[in-house]
Amino acid sequence: MVMVHLDARWPGVRVPPALRGDAQLRLNLSYRFPNHDLSVGDEIIGCTLSFIGQPYYCELPVDAIFAAASHVTGEFQVWPAEPLEGQRAHAISLAVVAPAEGKGRAKGTDSEVPARRHLRLVK
Repeated sequence: MVMVHLDARWPGVRVPPALRGDAQLRLNLSYRFPNHDLSVGDEIIGCTLSFIGQPYYCELPVDAIFAAASHVTGEFQVWPAEPLEGQRAHAISLAVVAPAEGKGRAKGTDSEVPARRHLRLVK
């Protein structure tokens, strides 16, 4: 699964109307999503995503995407605001780093933080 960060105001972006004015829209994409229609082309990424339980076919021009993050590896890539000569410039890779084992200290604090992030159900 990959989270793409895009400017939904970009020409050609097709997302639900309520999201079209979002300059920093984040969407999760995966080949494992139920509709199995994710297509990644040279200029457009297309797929059906679910918004509040309702399916919506989205089209995301590659030039509208300014960052992508892998949920699996934690790798994060950012592209410059203006592509060079109509093409995406080399990506700047950033890694999400956590302490290797046990607990570590959060930068600038005396409190300990878990080495691995996790989600839990809160009722």
